[in-house]
Order: sequence, then C-alpha cells, then structure tokens
Amino acid sequence: MSKKQTKSDSNEKQKEETAIYKPVKVKKEKKERKKKKHPKLRMAIKVLLIMFLLMCVIGGGVLAAIVYRCVYGDWAISKKDLQIPYENAVLYDKYGEVCGNLAGDENRQIISKEEMSPYLFGAFISIEDERFETHNGVDWKRTLGATLTFLSHSGESSYGGSTITQQTIKNLKNERENSGIDGILRKIKEICRAYEAENILSKDQILELYLNLIPLGSDKYGVETASIHYFNKHAKDLSLVECAYLAGITHSPSVYNPFSEKDPYTPLGENEKTTDTNKRTKTVLRKMKELGKISEEEYNNAVNEIDTNGIKFEKGSSSQETKLTYYLDATVQQVLKDMMEKEGYSSLEEAKTHLYGEGYRIYTAYDPKVQAEVDKQFVDNASKWYKIIKAQRTNSETGEKYTEQVQRQGAMAIIDNETGYVVAGTGGLGENVAIGTNRMIIKGHSPGSCAKPIAVVGPSMQEGLITLGSVVDDTPISYGGYSPKNWYKWRFTGYMDIREIIECSSNVPEVKLLRNLTVDKSLSYLSKMGVDVSAENDVGLSLALRWNDKRYHSS
Repeated sequence: MSKKQTKSDSNEKQKEETAIYKPVKVKKEKKERKKKKHPKLRMAIKVLLIMFLLMCVIGGGVLAAIVYRCVYGDWAISKKDLQIPYENAVLYDKYGEVCGNLAGDENRQIISKEEMSPYLFGAFISIEDERFETHNGVDWKRTLGATLTFLSHSGESSYGGSTITQQTIKNLKNERENSGIDGILRKIKEICRAYEAENILSKDQILELYLNLIPLGSDKYGVETASIHYFNKHAKDLSLVECAYLAGITHSPSVYNPFSEKDPYTPLGENEKTTDTNKRTKTVLRKMKELGKISEEEYNNAVNEIDTNGIKFEKGSSSQETKLTYYLDATVQQVLKDMMEKEGYSSLEEAKTHLYGEGYRIYTAYDPKVQAEVDKQFVDNASKWYKIIKAQRTNSETGEKYTEQVQRQGAMAIIDNETGYVVAGTGGLGENVAIGTNRMIIKGHSPGSCAKPIAVVGPSMQEGLITLGSVVDDTPISYGGYSPKNWYKWRFTGYMDIREIIECSSNVPEVKLLRNLTVDKSLSYLSKMGVDVSAENDVGLSLALRWNDKRYHSS
C-alpha cells in the first residue's frame, strides 16, 4: 500500500470521524441548554398546580359551608316556611269573645289555586318564566343571559334571570340586597333555596304561593287583592284579558296603573297610559298563544275585546282597606315582633304572611266594657277635643317667647293594677281604628302632664303633706332662675284645691308641691313604681311638669 493511499485512507477516516461526532456534539449542546430551562418551567408548573389545588380546597370549603348553611344552617328553608294554610287568625277578648278577625292583612289576601281563574297560571308562566314547568328551580340559560347582559351594560340591565321559584323565595324572605358581597350571597341563598323548594313543593304549590305573594301595585300584594282593586271582582272570576293584564304589570305596576291620582275611582281615558297598557296586555296574550296556554281562537277573541272595548277597570274596596282598632293594632304588632324573635322569620313581611294565614288564635286582655268608656271621650266627644289651639312656647336657646299653633291629639292606655295587663286604650282622637300614628305604642316620648299625679300629688299625699282639701296659691314664682309658667295663656288663678289643680293641670302649683316634697323623694316613689328615672336625676323641679324633655322645662 502506497503512502499516498495510506494518507488518503487516513483523511477519509478523519472525515468519517468528523461526520460521526460533530453532529452528536451539536445535539449535546442543545440538550444541555434545554436542561438548563426545564427546572424553572417545572417550578412554575408546580406553583400553578399548588395554587390550583389550594383554590379547589378553598372553593370546596366555601361550597361545603354554603351547602351546610342551606341544608342545616340559617339559610335552610323548610316545608313550614313554604306552606301557608288558608285559615284566618282570630283575636279574643278577656271574656273569650271574638274581638277581631285577621281575614287578610293590609297588603294581602291569601287564596288557594281553586279560588283563582284558570288563566292566571298560564299568564304568569308565559311572561315571567316560560320554562317554569321543566326547570328545577333555576333556569341556568336565563341566568347566564342575565349575567352577560349585566356585564355588557356596565352593571345596568333590566333583564331578569330569576325564575318564579326564585321570586317566590325572594318575596317570602324579603331579602333585597342587590350589590356587593351581600348581593352575591343573597343570590346564592336564593338559588339554593329555590332548588330545595322544588324538592318540597309541587309546581302548582309554588305557583300558588307566588301568586299570593307577588306585588301588583302600591301596597297591593297577591292576585286576590289586585283583582278586587283593579276589577272589583275575586280572582276566580277574572277573564283572560284581565289575567293577562295582571301578569303584564309585574315589572312596573305604577306604569300601568289605570286610575288617576286626582280621581282614583275613575279609569283613565284614551291616550292616558291606555295605549301602553293595551300593548303590554297583548304581549302577554301573544306569549300565552305561542306557549300553547290558550288557543288561537281564545287569543283572537281577547285581542278583539281589547281593540273594541278596551280593558274594563272598576276599582273595588277590599278587606285590605279595613283597619284594626288601635288596641288590636298594638296587639298584632307585639305578636309579630314575638314571632320574628321566636320563629326566626327574617322580615316583618314574612311574619305577617304566616300570622294572617296559619289560623292563629290570639288571646288578649281587652275589656270591651272599659273600652266603651274610653270611646265616649276619644270617639264620641272627639270634636270637642280635636281642634287647633294657640300655645305659648319659649325657645330653649334664646329664651325668646313665641306662639305656636298646636293640633290637639291624645292617647290612652288603661292598665289593670292587679295584673299589669293593658285592658283598653286608643292611639288617637276620632274613629276607633288605627289610622296613621298609633300613639298607644310610641316609645321615647315624655309623658307630659300625665306625670303630675304619680310624681307629685300621690307621693305628697302619701307623705302626709297634703290632702284633697289642701290649697295652693297659683301665683308667679321663681326658684334660682327657674320660673315655671302655666301652659295656657300664661294666666294665674290664685288659690286652688288639689282637685282643681289636677283637673286644670296647672303647672305652678305642681312645682310648689314638688319643692315641699323634694325631687329625691319623688324619684324614690317613681322608682318603686317601676319607672326608669335614670335620666331624670338632673331635671330638678321641672320633673313636676315633663320628664326628660328640656324643651318644655321652662314652659
């Protein structure tokens, strides 16, 4: 073999070695570079995985807590919460006689499905929740649509996502939070309770409850109350057009109110909301036809009725417009408060719904014989006392005197001294029904001159300082800068016996009596009688006139 050949073979071998090992070396470098990046990537993946697991754990814990509260806790809803028997509450007096019947509170009259028009169910389902009969309490398609609309309109949207079941829960519980965390929690509770309600009640029972709860106008709740208000007929007698009207006004009753504020018993004429009302009613009818709730013929006849004669409204008077007497109103308010505390109802409206529909028997200390005597003055002679008078007043800051027109009012509560029970009373002058403010149950007001007999006269007689025949000189007096005045026309009458002082409620003689008795002695007697005198220690001689109300201490 020649040297040339040997050299050639050597070169070939070198090329071969280069061809074999050079690519391997390049790949090795790339692999090394990749190995350097993998630890960071793996660390990032681990961190993300841990965060995901933590979120799952936290989310699971939150979900478990929500489920627990919904099933066992304060978010739970029971059959008792959802089922309301149709039996009125009855009030009895101290002799066992019926003195009141809660046939329907001021807002609602509860009726059963059999007492409703057959068109009502179809009308409300069609316009409020068309998939009501197929979903399990929540319509997720509608809920998602409402959420997307809400987000796309920067938090403003009229698109509703609640089902009839959810609205029933909302109206029953009266929870109205709509924003922030409270709004989110309220919606979660509503969804959970809706599912639970569907497991407790049938669809008909849920819809029946819904139609008894739904607001259909200012202080008009439930289809029975609304039927009487708008058409002067019971819900079972409503026509197809009338049912469609009620279903159509749920989202804005005031917009479709058929009665004028100036003349509330006369329906509005053409071009005064009538066009909008007819249009809305036809929308409900069209939806009922599309969903098969009414036939083509029923739809055509209803539309023709609206086009030809319009919707015939007639305002009626229902039991919701009757008022309890002042005494019974005070009794019911106390019962409602007790029910909220003991039964755990979350709102006054919820407690009312149960009280007025679950056949409660309420036994009171009411004595109609004593009440008759109260009514002689507060009802029969109301015109004698209920008038506007001019009273002298003094500005507590400037000392300036001024005349004020005051409308006389009054209230009375008669207590049985042996039992401590309130047996009669009234919250105002005039007809013995709870109209406006019930002064029987107002708290935090000075008793005024009612304090005089128990703070001054009674203790003075007990201490032997006076008798009924004693006399006191009703003349101007001043004690250390305090100058009491008589309340009416600033006049003084001279010597008065105790009977006259009580009858006229004269201020100056009462202050003179208290000065002899001493404030400390008066407070001691009041305390023994169960009166809280903790705020009266610095009142001084003005205690004889009014308690804990410095505006009147100089008058």
